[in-house]
Amino acid sequence: MNFIEAAEELLAKLPVGYDYVILSYLLREAVGVANAKPWTSISRHLLEVHQVKLRPQTFQEGLLKKSREGPAFIGSDPRRGYFIIETPEDLKVAEEFITTRIAQQQARLEVLRGAGLQTFGRESSDCRLESPHC
Repeated sequence: MNFIEAAEELLAKLPVGYDYVILSYLLREAVGVANAKPWTSISRHLLEVHQVKLRPQTFQEGLLKKSREGPAFIGSDPRRGYFIIETPEDLKVAEEFITTRIAQQQARLEVLRGAGLQTFGRESSDCRLESPHC
């Protein structure tokens, strides 16, 4: 099953509501990274067509997260927005975004571990997590 089919399958299982509206919109308007929609376009559609105001965090912690737990993975690109993966190039963009996010989080973890070491010394929990700082 490809990403579009998986998104259509997920759509069929969603109750009618803002997640349904967003996924339907993405399937209609944002297939492929070239057609990606920024959050401003998605929220404008929700407000103008469906009179629904939604915070981006609600989308990110709801439908976006749910899509990324299965084969209906909604891709994202920080410059272009959200999209349904259609081609290998779209997949590469989605992979690069996730890889970058992981690297950013890893760097933050190292800063935290370093601060823990400075604050609590070698007995801190960061040393038990096999931090390179210990």
